[in-house]
Amino acid sequence: MPIKCPIKRAEYMQQYNSDPVNKARKVEYDKQWRLKNKELIAEYYKQYSVDPVYKARKKEYYKQYYSDPVNKARKVEYDKQYSVDPFKKHLNNIMYKYGLTEEMFIKLYEKQDGLCLGCEIVLVTRIIGNEEGVIGIKGVDYEVAHVDHDHSFDIDGKFSGDPDSVRGLLCPSCNIKDVLNPESDHYIYGDDPTVKETLIKNREANIILRQWHKEENS
Repeated sequence: MPIKCPIKRAEYMQQYNSDPVNKARKVEYDKQWRLKNKELIAEYYKQYSVDPVYKARKKEYYKQYYSDPVNKARKVEYDKQYSVDPFKKHLNNIMYKYGLTEEMFIKLYEKQDGLCLGCEIVLVTRIIGNEEGVIGIKGVDYEVAHVDHDHSFDIDGKFSGDPDSVRGLLCPSCNIKDVLNPESDHYIYGDDPTVKETLIKNREANIILRQWHKEENS
């Protein structure tokens, strides 16, 4: 029987949502719903983002928020830390664009054995590097990992921040060729037998470019 009293209903919902099992169930339900309604969500946010009333309300909100000295000081301190810490900047960028936490990113990297899904060249990142935090592994030909995502998740041409949009980690060459996109001519899982050969050539090209760069800067 439905609870009619709004106070009791609120208490019930609070208890219900605090249960870890119910919480996990809701997360999974929301995830499945978003997957089934990607076009509907994208269209909603597209219309919402160009609504002049919404834009004016958002502008006014930030104006009032940053007029508070406490919030202003907090932002200055955050920007200061953000600008001097490249690791934090890189992590925040990945989180903002793709919704990937550091743990999620590392799991994805390890699942791929640290290799590009396209040409299988060794990938390194600002997160997974050597002890000094420098991109690169001594004596190993490598490329920097790029996060490839499904652009159908984008909202009005901008990153959605949805981890479900991520398809994998690629080197720059394979990322440009969009090898994980079924509509791409270079789709790695397609029927074209020359694709894999092209991807192997990508790897060889990456090694040559890396060697050339090393010689030019030695």
